[in-house]
Amino acid sequence: MAEGDPELRSRRRLVIGAAVACVLLVLVVVAWRFVASTQTNVMAGVACRELPTLAQVDAELQRQSVLVGDLVRLGDGISVEVVQHCSGVYAGRAEIYVFVATDDELDQVARLLSRRPFSVPVSILN
Repeated sequence: MAEGDPELRSRRRLVIGAAVACVLLVLVVVAWRFVASTQTNVMAGVACRELPTLAQVDAELQRQSVLVGDLVRLGDGISVEVVQHCSGVYAGRAEIYVFVATDDELDQVARLLSRRPFSVPVSILN
């Protein structure tokens, strides 16, 4: 086949097109994995009107103090806090936020809470 052969040029285009498609596919997969790994919050999804009072959440944390300790011991980046994010007539409502630093900590916290849940809403935030 000569350099100017149409069949050779067609094969080159096909090979180059396939290589470009492979590179694009790899970029899409890498981007998707990055986005998926950064969206690791697990929100309770409870409306403000349905949240328990701050006193109820504080009482639950005291009642479950062993669970709180077990959660914190799962990793250096884990903390447990009571959060009041609602306003207006629901300003006195609260929930538990468990803050984690890594996806591994999130998985460990989620596993523990699936076995030993709180009786009030919990959100896990990375």
